[in-house]
Amino acid sequence: MRSTLRPPARTVLLLLALSLTPGCAARWAYRQGLSEAKKGNWDLAVARLTRALQKDPDNIGYKIGLENARSQASRQHQLEARKHLAADDLEKAEEELGIAVNYDPANRGAIDELALLRDKVRKREAEKQRLAEFEAGKLRAKNAQYPVPVLSPRSPAAIAMSFPDQSLEKVFTALGKV
Repeated sequence: MRSTLRPPARTVLLLLALSLTPGCAARWAYRQGLSEAKKGNWDLAVARLTRALQKDPDNIGYKIGLENARSQASRQHQLEARKHLAADDLEKAEEELGIAVNYDPANRGAIDELALLRDKVRKREAEKQRLAEFEAGKLRAKNAQYPVPVLSPRSPAAIAMSFPDQSLEKVFTALGKV
């Protein structure tokens, strides 16, 4: 069956269909983003709304929707970070706060919490390093072979010991240890 449209009319319809496709794709992505936002899936909402804005960068509604979703996603990740912080999982909390700050660089609370958390992580790592060095020093001291002084009655060297202002008990205790 042959098309009854003339070639210029077919071309016009093809061009019209192609020009509407980005708009349809943008509207579709926007609707998906709004649907995910209603469900509270803010990460997916941001992804879908970003796609919509990429397809139609001049649409102010898409821009507003994306900014709202980014703000909500930032808050959601900030709350997740607080949960991880309460569970003393500093690495996961730091990751969540980093995501929150990336979504909304104007989220001053997340920025401040991230700075405090990074300082806390740095201090914790420094303390771990200090304890590891201390334990290694203890182990080296334990394994070191120090000569034990031995008193010999045959020794020709004179032994001089001084116990100024000490009780007799402490003097005998010291001599007993030697």
